[in-house]
Amino acid sequence: MASPSLLLAGGLFAFVVILTLIRPPVSSHPQLEFRTPDGLTGQLILSAQPSVGFCKDVGSPIVRALETACPSCEVTPVRCLSDLSERQEQIFEGKSTDGMSVRLPVGVMLLKSTNPQLAQEACDAVAKQGLGQCLMPTQTPPGSAESPTLSPTGPSLRGFEWGAVFAAMGMPMVGSLFVGLIILLTIPLHGRWTVDHPGSGVQKVHTRPAPRIGGLALAFGAAIPLAMTSFGLSSTPSPGNAASPFAQAQVSSHLLLEVLLIGGLPAFVFGLVEDVTRRVGVRERLLATMASALLAWGLTGLLVQRLDLGFVDALMGYSALSLAFTAFAVAGVANAVNINDGSHGLASGVGILGLMVLGLIAWLVGDESVAFAAFALVGATAGFFLLNYPWGRLFLGDGGAYLLGFWMAWISVMIVARNPDVSPWACLLVLAYPVTEVLYSVNRRLRAKLHPGQPDRGHLHSLMRSKWAQHNPLFGGSQRRALWVAPLLWLLAILPMGVALSRYDQPLELAVALAAFVFVYTLLHRRVGPHGFDGPVPEVTQVSKP
Repeated sequence: MASPSLLLAGGLFAFVVILTLIRPPVSSHPQLEFRTPDGLTGQLILSAQPSVGFCKDVGSPIVRALETACPSCEVTPVRCLSDLSERQEQIFEGKSTDGMSVRLPVGVMLLKSTNPQLAQEACDAVAKQGLGQCLMPTQTPPGSAESPTLSPTGPSLRGFEWGAVFAAMGMPMVGSLFVGLIILLTIPLHGRWTVDHPGSGVQKVHTRPAPRIGGLALAFGAAIPLAMTSFGLSSTPSPGNAASPFAQAQVSSHLLLEVLLIGGLPAFVFGLVEDVTRRVGVRERLLATMASALLAWGLTGLLVQRLDLGFVDALMGYSALSLAFTAFAVAGVANAVNINDGSHGLASGVGILGLMVLGLIAWLVGDESVAFAAFALVGATAGFFLLNYPWGRLFLGDGGAYLLGFWMAWISVMIVARNPDVSPWACLLVLAYPVTEVLYSVNRRLRAKLHPGQPDRGHLHSLMRSKWAQHNPLFGGSQRRALWVAPLLWLLAILPMGVALSRYDQPLELAVALAAFVFVYTLLHRRVGPHGFDGPVPEVTQVSKP
């Protein structure tokens, strides 16, 4: 007979499915690109259609027409964008862009080339045929608002307003740290339910009791900007009188934070209940994280509809398939972060690095709203991190780990769905360390004929802590060795992140970098694992299945 928690999780999952399926269809902008042999690149963004199906119907004939008119051109399949980034909105509205643009009756076409004269000639040719109005990079169409011209090379980190970024991180960090301190100061009131004691599980290696409800600090920290806006306490100007594009982006990023907080509730709540009761199984939590993905889709209409894999992208055009893939991928990342939460500062440190890199990628493609949402989450995670590393005063727990994993996964979904320039492989590379760890762990347990969710001490961080660091004088005695595990693995995790940041629009290079990372991870795991120089891996401890 199914447990009450499993029935509750299944009911929640079914409710979210019904709620999202009966929602009105989300309008979608058809978007496609073409490249001529002489180096001219064109990007078309058309008027919104009432659904993804209509989007495909409108865009497909244009693709066929371009392929017929220019057989040597490279034309991308139609991509349906349910939510345009700031840069795409500027292009669609015909405002100043970083290249020649043509204002069409049904949208806009952006023309770019390393040879400005070539783009000018193409723009003039389209205008002479009566297809639209050719706009110079500094022009705006009649009746449109003035917009600052972007730099000829597009966004770059050189013009990054670090002061605004740190301001976006500041209040969430302070709020998260404050709530974390409150949790520590009130341990006598809740400790009997929330405190994690040493030796209470296979992966419990801490030496002093600590609360495992740090997810509350993350959630409250991320909610601080929303609360300040609601009570009129925020210093961020309204969109109408914003002093800079950064200020406008901070305003719209609050809407994305609402989605990230509301969407993450199922995963967070089920994880938090497990932290307090120890009675919520892996299946229930997996369903809850999938429900979070469905809820976020219901709020935004965003899905992963491309993988840059050719024929696979054609299949991802079916909403049911892309919805199932998105839910599975988000749940997988959330569980991966939870599995990697096995050493002080490891999960939260990787989360800070990952969210920061995702925010920088969003900035580079002109999606400042997603960037500032990511930076706010960096601040919320950093406030908790100060209490978690190095001495482990407060733990994420399942609730915090699932919430952090959901944040990283859904930020990735938003970046890919809103920005065709970003390859999904870039976001996967940012998440390469936790995802590789969870896949490696599942494979190890299945080969040992154990449940995939069964805890053991075969994780890379566990092996490094118990074996490599223990036998290496560089890392000090047993009390200090655990402190070195997280920094070493931060270095491992940041290597693929650096590649993702610099080559976010190159799918092949990103895929090769991912394969290289998996190879390096495997070699490192074998070095400190079953065939290493310092003895056998600790036996997998048999525990009851969740």
